[in-house]
Amino acid sequence: QSMLTNHLVKCLDKRVRDAKSTGEYDIGIRTLTGNKVSVKNTRAFNFRGSEAMDESVLVYSVEIDQGMSSDTALKLYDEAIQADDSRGQIKTGFYIDRRTLFKQCPPVYLIISMGRTSPNAVVVRPNNGRNCHNIPWIKDRFIQPSSRCDDLVKVRQMWDREFALADTDSDNAYQMWSFGRQRKPIYIFGGQIVPVINKLLTATLPRRNDPYAISISSKEMTLPKIVRIEIGSIDEVTEGSGASTVLSPDVPDDDVNVDVANEPPAVGQKVARKIHGGTIFRGQIVECTSNNSYVTEFTDGKRIEMDGEELRESKKLFAAELMKLTKANVSKTDAASTKVYASDLAKTATQARPLWTETDDIPDDCERAYEVEFVGDVPKLFIGLEFPEKKEAKSWNYEMLQLWKYVLRNLAERNLEDGIETPAKLFGQARLK
Repeated sequence: QSMLTNHLVKCLDKRVRDAKSTGEYDIGIRTLTGNKVSVKNTRAFNFRGSEAMDESVLVYSVEIDQGMSSDTALKLYDEAIQADDSRGQIKTGFYIDRRTLFKQCPPVYLIISMGRTSPNAVVVRPNNGRNCHNIPWIKDRFIQPSSRCDDLVKVRQMWDREFALADTDSDNAYQMWSFGRQRKPIYIFGGQIVPVINKLLTATLPRRNDPYAISISSKEMTLPKIVRIEIGSIDEVTEGSGASTVLSPDVPDDDVNVDVANEPPAVGQKVARKIHGGTIFRGQIVECTSNNSYVTEFTDGKRIEMDGEELRESKKLFAAELMKLTKANVSKTDAASTKVYASDLAKTATQARPLWTETDDIPDDCERAYEVEFVGDVPKLFIGLEFPEKKEAKSWNYEMLQLWKYVLRNLAERNLEDGIETPAKLFGQARLK
């Protein structure tokens, strides 16, 4: 996992620097969360032949209920109200849209201020959870046509009603501008990716020998996103991640240089900030000024000046994130690092059994020739690659494929052309020996 992330960071370093200089770099490793996140299916592929018979690329089929329940929304509201200093451009609270164009139910919004210096705010909806938008658009789209509602009993009733209506596919609109909360499955590449990362990226290009010359028009690689998957529901993810988190006594604080939220501020203490309603950037204090303010620097390159209360909340968020990662079996040292951390998650069993047993006949869906039985447990938290969904699927001999499947098939076809042994062939050779 660490090698994968480091490799991609190096490949994209110039692009990241350019984005930082233009102020467009605002997303790091994106966390995919929702009301419920589950892995429906896991497939394993051994693409390296005899060079690495026990290394598998995993493809997880992930299902996401992207909505948010009223219980979680009210907890989020309580936390936001406690942290809100009322100096932002938007006032945190629930808003109910009264426009008559909504026929099923009046939409309810939770608007959360992100502080006095942020140009953005968070909008929370029953059907699609948390999303970050710029403040002028939020005022025009959500606040202006709505009225604030401080009656939390009424808010819960209306939220529950819309949450139930939204229990449908995300392609289906249950009323104007409102779509279901059940996303189509997304496909995340994990496992031992680093040795074949260049092949995966190259497989986004046209086929070497396309008899129909229609596979894909672009001659540029399509770069995937780096995503973090947290399996479970929102309540399971947030349980036990309170502000009082401290390190376990078997790892001294000095070993990982992490301080609990209530200790006096000092240069080097670890902090975190959340943007877009979910993405978390880590950082540390780099300067303590004479006027009781503190300069922090984060992994996206941004330097932010904070007062004492803002700093305390930032340290609490880092401590909560630390507990979440250590519960997922990430070592405390790696979990506390503000650099890319190493992880032993998403390992696969060795010498997996091939699912395609024919050594000579290759199926039309040739990726199956390199597929092996997946043996093992799906980790509660893992990092992987998500190839972007395209509006137009890619054609393979007139069969329309989504990009993730096109990548698998193109990689397998290139492997066969290069003479890289299939698991079935290697398995047969081993039996003969």
